[in-house]
This record gives sequence, structure tokens and C-alpha cells, in this order.
Amino acid sequence: MPDVWWIRDDLRLADNPAVVAAAERGPPLAVCVWDAEAMGARAPGAASRVWLARSLAALSEAIAARGGRLVLARGRAEAILPALAEGGRIHASRRPEPWARAQARRVAETAGGDRLRLYTAALLHEPHRLQGPSGGAVGTFAAFRRRLADPVLPEALPPPGRFADASSPDRLEDWPLLPPAREGGWERGLARGWTPGEAGAQARLAGLGAALAGYAQKRDRLDGSGGSGLSPHLRWGEIAPWAAWRAAGGLPNADRDVFRAELLWREFAHHRLWWDGDLEARAVGREAAWRTSPADLRAWRRGRTGVPAVDAGMRQLWREGWLSNRARLLAAAFLTRHLLLDWRAGEAWFWDTLVDACPANNPFSWQWSAGCGPDPQPFFRVLNPVLQGRRHDPGAAWIARFVPETAAWADPHAPWEAGGPAPIVDLAEGRRRALAAA
Repeated sequence: MPDVWWIRDDLRLADNPAVVAAAERGPPLAVCVWDAEAMGARAPGAASRVWLARSLAALSEAIAARGGRLVLARGRAEAILPALAEGGRIHASRRPEPWARAQARRVAETAGGDRLRLYTAALLHEPHRLQGPSGGAVGTFAAFRRRLADPVLPEALPPPGRFADASSPDRLEDWPLLPPAREGGWERGLARGWTPGEAGAQARLAGLGAALAGYAQKRDRLDGSGGSGLSPHLRWGEIAPWAAWRAAGGLPNADRDVFRAELLWREFAHHRLWWDGDLEARAVGREAAWRTSPADLRAWRRGRTGVPAVDAGMRQLWREGWLSNRARLLAAAFLTRHLLLDWRAGEAWFWDTLVDACPANNPFSWQWSAGCGPDPQPFFRVLNPVLQGRRHDPGAAWIARFVPETAAWADPHAPWEAGGPAPIVDLAEGRRRALAAA
């Protein structure tokens, strides 16, 4: 019986130590398990499921081209995987989420011996191997970045030439990923302009030099045109992070350093998830005195706050399932500072609507934006969304695309300043309220 490659957010064949190890004793059996009980509330959100469905379809085709079949099964991983392995080994990537670590322990206990082998496939480093001076997590990003500024990169790994064939208990269309067609087909717009899967990731990587020309200056453009486009591919493991790190080596120094710093921010988020646990539920820093306003939260979600730079981002998120870093920051800062609403409500919405919603990056970045993470900006720093819009979308082209009603207003960045409609909160008053709640 072949060894099993247990697919866990590493949806690629190349540069994947888990699948290479599984192939050492012959063509491996590729298995993906939908373990709803283990994932609980942290199962992928609606937009992420759309991406996952398309990425799994691409992976299935790649495995079929190598003579094998992607085995899909729903249920408890500890019951499914040892039975499929039949005495062989199970090879998988290591994951930092509490539920995933507990799941791996159960699989190891059920399989017995050392049949479960875990590998570093999604990160540049193992989160538990770096510690602060007193043990536990490294406290700040600056300290973490110094420690991991020159990571040891593994050698590039070719994909296995053959895979094992076996019957699959499930078909991909049986899984709860794509919404029913009767829901309006909203999912068709989520991956527009993207190609989920390893081939799409490799194409993005091949164009990285051109995409990141001037990245140090262009990365804050609100239309997202100055970015790499790698975030969903990294989130779903369609490309190795060390491949992205290497590819940035040919960029001008400023662009290279900024891009690699963002890769390290991703590493830091996973590091803190390993050590701190449920980042989506519990702040690692101090909390503010949050308000409760269902009406304000609903307006924010739907892009109806009356602040064009915020509304453009929220409407783009709903339509495309993705936002630039600057647009995410503006949306998060407005919710947690000007509206003074709990960051967990925003994190939950992003978790459901982003195709690249990451179990580490999403909550960690929300805590940072809310000023209650381990390495926060001071709570008294309240971004002005009007000034941000004017700086990073000076011609208001991005705003016009998603908030077309601004065409009728004299000032598309701050319509109320030229007789247009007022936002749901006075920005100066919202700032004062945020400072008082700190």
C-alpha cells in the first residue's frame, strides 16, 4: 500500500516536502479530508471555499495527469487517514492552528508508532523554534524580523512523477464549497482575474519582477495594482514561501526589502498563532471599551458608511473577495477607531469574504489595526480615511469604480465638505470618542 500525502493547505506538487517524502517508497496516495468537526467555527469562509474548490479541481487534474487520483473524504481525519494508509506512513504539512494541532495529535495516536510525519511546507520557519528571551513568543515584529532576516531556505523540490490511484469516497461537487446556483452566482466574481491553483501561482511568480517594479512606493495604491497578487496562492499553499523569497532577490533593494518584510509579517502572524492560540477570539494586548451598534456594523459591511474610501473597499471586498493592504487597513481602522466597534466583528466578516482569509494573518492584522495586538500602533493613532484616500487614490479612480455615486459630488473623497451627504459618524467626533475609550 502506498504512503499517504495528507493535503493540509499545501495545494501544490512542486517544492512540497510532504509530498516528496510520501513518494520515497513509490507513488503516493493524495488524500484531502473535510473534517468539519475538527475545524468547528474556523472552517473556511464562503469566499475561501470558492477558491478552495477551484484549487482542488486544479490539483486533481495535475494528479490525474500523473496517473493518480485525488481522494476526497468527509469525516474525522483520525478515522479516515490510518484506514487509507493501511500500515503505511502519513505525510503532511505542519499547521499552527490549535484545532489543526489537536487534529494531528489524534491522527498520530490512532495511526500508532511514528506513522504520521509532519513537515515545514507553508512557512519559512517553524513557529515553535523561535522564542522570546523568557520563552514563549517573540514580543514584537521588529525583534522577530531581526531574528529571521536571513532565513535558511530549502532546496527546490521537483514534484513526484507518479501518483497512486484509488477510489474516492466523495466527489468535489459533494463538498460544501461552491454555493448553490440559486443564490445568484455571486461567487463567479470572487476569483475574477485570478487562476486558483499551482499553475496560476507559478504564473504570478514568473511575473513578480514586473509586478513589483517600484513596489516600495506603489504598494499602498488603493487600486491594488502595485501588489504581487500572491496572497491567496500563499494562503492556500499553491506556492512555497521560500520560492517567493528567492524570486524577490532580483528586485531593486528597496522593493526587495519591503516585499520580504511583508513575507516576514506573515511569518510573525503564524508564530503568534502558534504561541497565543485562538487569535480570532482573544486579544493578546489590551482591549478598548467597544461599542455595540448593529446598524453601524451593517453599514460598514455593505459599504454604506458615507466615507468613500471606506465604502469603495467594502464594496470591492464583497464583489471580488480581495482588497489591497491599504484598503484593508482603512476598513479596519474605520471600524475599530471611528465607529469603535469590536475588531472581532470585522475579523469575522473578512474571514467570510476574503479569498485569502488566513487563520493567522486575518486575526493578527485585525488586532494590530485595533491597537490591541502584541505589536500595536498606539491607540491614539487614528487614520483619517479622507486624507488616506486623497494620498493613495488621488484621482479618485478607484473610488469612482466602486462608489459610482461620487460622480455627482464636487468632492469624491469628502462629499459632505461640498454639500454632499454626511457619513454615519462625524470623523472628528469619532476620533475624539476613540481616544476617550483608549
